[in-house]
Amino acid sequence: MKYSVLFHPRAEQELVELHDYINDVASPERALAFMAGIRDYCRVFLPFRSAGQFATIS
Repeated sequence: MKYSVLFHPRAEQELVELHDYINDVASPERALAFMAGIRDYCRVFLPFRSAGQFATIS
């Protein structure tokens, strides 16, 4: 079975804002690379998808 990383909508929005900030103060290439790094890091946890706990974010 194939799994993927899903971000909470609030986290997704924060990532968009972080991307925009890095894009403005550095470069579009740096912003894309930084976002790819965050997503790649999160994918490291896919083999351990059952190890965590579910949390309600309000």
